[in-house]
Amino acid sequence: MNNDIAYKSRPPDLPSLLLSERIVYIGYPIQQTVAHLVISQLLYLDYDSQEKPIKIYINSDNEHTKEEGLSTSEIDALNIVDVINYLKNDVITINLGKAYGPAAIILASGTPGKRYVLPRSYTLLRQSPATISFRQAEDIAIYSDEILKARKAIVNVLSKACNKETSEILERINRGDYMDSQIGAEMNRLFMIPRLVSRSDLSNWVARRSYAKNHRSGEFDRLLSRLERSIDHSRTDESVHKNVASIANEFLNNKHTFVEQSAFLSKIHKYEKLEEKFWNKYLGKLNERLAREEECEVVCEESVDELVAFSEIARVLISAGKSSVPLSRYFVKSVTSNIYNIIPREIRVFTRMLEYLVHAGSKNKLDPVVFELLEDNAWKIKPTNLISILYNLGKLGDRDEEVIRAFSRVLTNCLAKGILRPYDKTKLAKAYSLLNYEHITFFNQISKELTLIFKAMDYGNYFKKEEKGINYVQGVGLRGGKASGVMVEGLKYIQYYSNESDEVIEEPKRVEFEGTDEQLYSCGQMVFILDAMIYLRIHHLEPEFKNLISYALKHLYKSEVMEHFDVEQLRSAVSFLATCRKSIDDHLLENVTKRFVREYMDGNVTNAQLALFLKDLVKLTKIVVKRRNVRNRLLHTSTFVPPKWIHNQMYENADPMDPNSTRSTLEHLCYKICDNFKRFTIEDLTSCLRSVAYLGFKNEKFYSLFIPFLRQNLKSLSNVAVSNITQSFNRAGVKDKYFFYLLGKQHQDYLHSVEEKVYIKRIG
Repeated sequence: MNNDIAYKSRPPDLPSLLLSERIVYIGYPIQQTVAHLVISQLLYLDYDSQEKPIKIYINSDNEHTKEEGLSTSEIDALNIVDVINYLKNDVITINLGKAYGPAAIILASGTPGKRYVLPRSYTLLRQSPATISFRQAEDIAIYSDEILKARKAIVNVLSKACNKETSEILERINRGDYMDSQIGAEMNRLFMIPRLVSRSDLSNWVARRSYAKNHRSGEFDRLLSRLERSIDHSRTDESVHKNVASIANEFLNNKHTFVEQSAFLSKIHKYEKLEEKFWNKYLGKLNERLAREEECEVVCEESVDELVAFSEIARVLISAGKSSVPLSRYFVKSVTSNIYNIIPREIRVFTRMLEYLVHAGSKNKLDPVVFELLEDNAWKIKPTNLISILYNLGKLGDRDEEVIRAFSRVLTNCLAKGILRPYDKTKLAKAYSLLNYEHITFFNQISKELTLIFKAMDYGNYFKKEEKGINYVQGVGLRGGKASGVMVEGLKYIQYYSNESDEVIEEPKRVEFEGTDEQLYSCGQMVFILDAMIYLRIHHLEPEFKNLISYALKHLYKSEVMEHFDVEQLRSAVSFLATCRKSIDDHLLENVTKRFVREYMDGNVTNAQLALFLKDLVKLTKIVVKRRNVRNRLLHTSTFVPPKWIHNQMYENADPMDPNSTRSTLEHLCYKICDNFKRFTIEDLTSCLRSVAYLGFKNEKFYSLFIPFLRQNLKSLSNVAVSNITQSFNRAGVKDKYFFYLLGKQHQDYLHSVEEKVYIKRIG
């Protein structure tokens, strides 16, 4: 009986379902009742959330007036426009089929850059006709004045929304300007329509060779052929280097399309003897071109293949270690304006954009529409791309809870099937750590896998050395490999059913776990995963983590193992020790520190990685002394004892004629910090100063060098930065009363600007 009642219960109506997805649909001619409904829906959505965007779908021809007299459609449309302007939300307007007359006003009043038309839609600019007959002369005069007032208001609204002269708008209204989607795209200055929205397979977004050739001149093809021949000959004849340099200069001195640039860069970046000045000159010309287009407010209407070219340019710049801030902005703007075509069909362009933003250190936040599309299309995106998106979003600090949940459902499904590779799981563990997302099911599976591998290592069954290569990702490991399978029986995956029958289609098979026969994870990957679990404090929730700690100390912290770690895995290893409060042999820790400092001096370690490494190294020197006071209360006193080996000579074979070769590890590090200090962020620089002070470097001149720079950037100092500076200067015995006064004043100003008061003990 209950089942029958539940079956016969009334389902929600369609407008309510649309409203729950923040969609307002205008499918009737604009009139008073329609305007009343639309305004009420907009106000409700504004009350529900002032951050999420509102989508208005329009399909209105406005042919409803049969009564005689003045039409109020324009007034009703202007009322809707006023409410749209009142809202704090971004309003996305989309023409589904027709936007005639007043509906065109609503279409043009959406948020700039978010007004769209479908390929076969039509937009008409005109004023609704009014029939006036058998009236008094006074009534006709009043009606005429009202018609002119309505027309003036419409012209002003369209002129302001479209950034056009009123005379041009008035001319189009008078003649009744019909525009199909193609004309609307060509005349996009009128409605600022950035692109045609099409979810059909109108174009394949693969960078087709035919397209590339059609958009490359014959002269450029000859230049590219010369470059390929010169690079091939340079492998056997070193004198060909001049030919490559002349071809590079010829490329820089001519203007090329982005498709041509991507083709040329993809070839020349493989040339090992390419000079630094080529990249500097290319980036200078690229920045100038993009800056000019931004000043002209050029609307990003790149085709699919041009966006693929952008992604290829970004890939080459990442591999060359170069970045361009204007390219980051332009890339984001182009992808965002074409986002409906990119997600999910060409998701690799989107992932390449995120990778470049991480590489360039961009702080720009993505549009909320992007997150909505990612959430809606999670099941259509490949697991490797899902993991890459989560990983890069975590690196960017751009977190969206709904996207994380949607992606996690899909990835848990893949985990239950056992189709994820060790590389994927390692990267996903770090992604969850960066996003601060505690996925207990995932980490329970990973901890069981690591435990099984550690137990096999007790018997000396295997030892996997990580191999470096072109596809190697720092910390995560080498891309590729096969699926590792699943060992936890409790994990379940979703089965797919067709709509027409109850038969299961493409039922995935469960892959058995392969860890009993081989070491799936390298030792570097294992310590990288353990560091991610500690960052999320999973070790408080996972009962097996204590066993993992003992296993890791036994098998991973050996010189023959750690020599194969990359710099990020070395940092993770030190962080793991500091958080778990474990110690290792001083000689091993000294070698790890020396190697990390040498890598930093060679440019293989970022300033952020150095700050984290030194901070965890200081934690390892912390000694907590417990004692009771006169009131018999237990007190914990923390002291930091610098390790003696930090002052040892860094290089064993010292040259007596070279004073630099006799410097200690800490001195070499401080000299390099002085060279790079302008490339630091304020937080990383102050953290490094505090760390080297607690490690025993007390040269007052070293710390005094940074005072002018810190005073210049005083307003950007956070309370944590003030605390780091104070502690480092007090530790080193630096005395500057006026600078300490400025620090105290900055800290007081900071406390007045925040609600959560943070107390900082200052002794200076």
